[in-house]
Amino acid sequence: MTCIHCGYEGPKTSFRYLYNVRLEETTANRECPKCFGWVMADEKTGGVAPAELQGKVPGADLGV
Repeated sequence: MTCIHCGYEGPKTSFRYLYNVRLEETTANRECPKCFGWVMADEKTGGVAPAELQGKVPGADLGV
């Protein structure tokens, strides 16, 4: 996994798990061990989620 903020590269397990974005999705927020920035990870593939998903607020698209 690679941090989108500082470029740190390491295994997914080195990024601290924070929470799933939504229960029905495979994406979860993880924290970079170097800069403590949040990275949205695809838990199914073990990589970083697509750039268009980074920085999204959970539920923001629901119009709540």
